[in-house]
Amino acid sequence: MSYKGIDVSFYQGDIDWTRVAESGIEFAMIRASYGSDGVDPQFANNMQNIESTPIARGAYHFCYALSPEEAVIEANHFLNTVSPYKFNYPLVLDLEYEPLLSLGRETLNNIALSFCDTVERAGYYTMIYANLNWLVNYLDMDVLNRFDVWLAQWGPKPTFSGNFGIWQYSSTGTVNGINGDVDMDISYNDYPTIIKNKGLNGSGDGTTPPPTPDPSETFNYTVVSGDNLWNISQRFLGSGSRYPEIVSLNGLTSTEIYPGQVLKIPGSQSENPRFYTVVSGDNLWNIAQRFLGSGSRYPEIVSLNSLNSSTIYPGQILKIPEQ
Repeated sequence: MSYKGIDVSFYQGDIDWTRVAESGIEFAMIRASYGSDGVDPQFANNMQNIESTPIARGAYHFCYALSPEEAVIEANHFLNTVSPYKFNYPLVLDLEYEPLLSLGRETLNNIALSFCDTVERAGYYTMIYANLNWLVNYLDMDVLNRFDVWLAQWGPKPTFSGNFGIWQYSSTGTVNGINGDVDMDISYNDYPTIIKNKGLNGSGDGTTPPPTPDPSETFNYTVVSGDNLWNISQRFLGSGSRYPEIVSLNGLTSTEIYPGQVLKIPGSQSENPRFYTVVSGDNLWNIAQRFLGSGSRYPEIVSLNSLNSSTIYPGQILKIPEQ
């Protein structure tokens, strides 16, 4: 079974989403953000106006990051941008920025991994958008194979030999409710059902939620580069949507935080696992040596974080077992 969709940004201007739904469109991928601080001017408008329709929706971020560290910053910006909204299609890393191609396959893979892992750890179903040339010649899909692919290949049929969940087949589609051309897509997966069954995108996972911390108990956390209130809340309170508790507890007047800032976190630190943010030059052996007293204990870190391999990358957040 397949599903008919579109992807849009501010280039499509004001969209009449009711007419779009009446034309038979079943899902829409909406640009949310770009770079480390850019927000699509039509994103909030699109999300507000699509809400009253049955159209399923996902969101994507246009990547300008030239290093894994920058990718984590961009991912956190993306998470902050999409946090007020609900999605039943994936959240997507859009790889189209040509200067990335000069960085080499390994760096480009690490950028994609850093971004997607950050979004995935925040509880979202994550996907990579790229064209056929990028997928075949610049990305190693064996390394990135846990993430679904949104293939951009305009023409009568796709020729990519790998797996992909969405195919963007045209940039010159016509849809009622949209002035001018629009990208056309086909989804081959029932993402709303898949995402709901996995308990992702805020849909709940059917498990018992973590206990609400005792408001009389707090512990201190020092902000590191790449943090935002959403991922700190996700890490320590079990849900990114609980970040207002941290805002209130610390008397913050905005959601902006900075490296070195000390935040009070609700609850007892003993209830929370230790976390470590990977930096350049790290490997699992030396992390295990540092925190567990022996490099040979690195399999405990692999197991606790459900890692598929011993490859780690800067910006990745690892749970560290107790000694």
